[in-house]
Amino acid sequence: MKATINGIEVEGSLSEIASLLREFGSPSPTRQGVSDANSSMDEDFAFRVLKRRPLSREQTAVLSLLRRNHPNWTTAFDLQKETKYNPNQLAGLLGAFGKRVAATEGHQKGQYFFEVIWDYDVDCYKYRLVDGARSAVIRAGL
Repeated sequence: MKATINGIEVEGSLSEIASLLREFGSPSPTRQGVSDANSSMDEDFAFRVLKRRPLSREQTAVLSLLRRNHPNWTTAFDLQKETKYNPNQLAGLLGAFGKRVAATEGHQKGQYFFEVIWDYDVDCYKYRLVDGARSAVIRAGL
């Protein structure tokens, strides 16, 4: 897993990155990898992301859980439970989904399907769909 802490990109396990975030990060949850200016996504683009190739059962499960929990945040622990994936497998699934987004025609740098924050209280990341992505997930029947 990779993270950027105080402008420095680091790589390590979830617990190692969590430890660094506690040591060098801010005391309150902060956005990770989401630009406020680009945290929205056009629904039509998001729909193309979902429909250009078949989704795996686990990707569908993640999107469905995030849709059901919206506007609340969903922990990585809950996503692992839903997919029956360990932390490394979940990171791979989310990375593959990011590649799907980036490889879809019309993608603009800074566009994200998910909002992500670090929650110090539960010591893990939390996720939710950006509005356009949520609308596309509903439109796709997921």
